[in-house]
Amino acid sequence: MAATTGARFDGSELNRRAAVDEYTAADPATEARVAMYERDRAKRESARASVETLAWIVAAMAVLYYFDVVNTLRTDPRVLWNWLMLGVVAFSVFGAIGAYFGIYLAYVVKKTDDMAESSAIPVAVVFLLIGATAMTIAVWPVWGFVTPVIGFVEFMGFVMITSFLP
Repeated sequence: MAATTGARFDGSELNRRAAVDEYTAADPATEARVAMYERDRAKRESARASVETLAWIVAAMAVLYYFDVVNTLRTDPRVLWNWLMLGVVAFSVFGAIGAYFGIYLAYVVKKTDDMAESSAIPVAVVFLLIGATAMTIAVWPVWGFVTPVIGFVEFMGFVMITSFLP
């Protein structure tokens, strides 16, 4: 029951698509099914993203608990304090730049175009890399080769938690 307005089934993909498009355009029920399928697919993708977000947050909490990160950073004598403080300062600057974009520009100035302030993004990336490197060096004597894994899981947990902010 293909439409007869010009598209033919001669085996080419282009003609097949044209015939299907003409058929579905003439059938409102098919359009409704396609729209329903698109809504269902969006719900499935949203549910998958929610499960992934929750998994990263739970993993970050488990790493914090299992490796006793907070107590280790405060009391372990093997932690290199100068590197730790450099990491804290670098992450603080990174957080301040993020707050500038996420809070000040979005809610105070009500500016939606971030391209005017895009020179701050490379600066934020540099501070993120400095902070991650300094933190890794600071706790390497404590956890060794597991340190980058711990840092990555904690970073992903932080990113997923911030995704819940308005």
